[in-house]
Amino acid sequence: MDSAEKTNFPSDILAGDILNNPEMTLELQLDKEQIKLLLKMVDNASSLEEQRSMPRYGWETRDRIIKPSEIYDELKAKEIMDRALETLDAVYAFFESLYMVELEGVLEEMERCLKR
Repeated sequence: MDSAEKTNFPSDILAGDILNNPEMTLELQLDKEQIKLLLKMVDNASSLEEQRSMPRYGWETRDRIIKPSEIYDELKAKEIMDRALETLDAVYAFFESLYMVELEGVLEEMERCLKR
């Protein structure tokens, strides 16, 4: 995939191009803990990415319009938010493990979001 090309499902790219490619993981010098974090990101992010394709204003069927409130309740919304925070936590831990000065600002922003 061209690096300038956009995707709605980056977890597929992460899984397919990096995690399922032993040569790439060796080239990137990823250790076991970093691979575990990436797997956690893929697992959580893939379910979040599916939410992107869900209509915000309802689904029109032949008989009626199904409102989002019929699908999402407080518990479902909490589950989605918890998964998002788990993903962000894994991203934070992965970036932190890289020990790159260039990521310090990003890590600070993430800390605010995670309320560390």
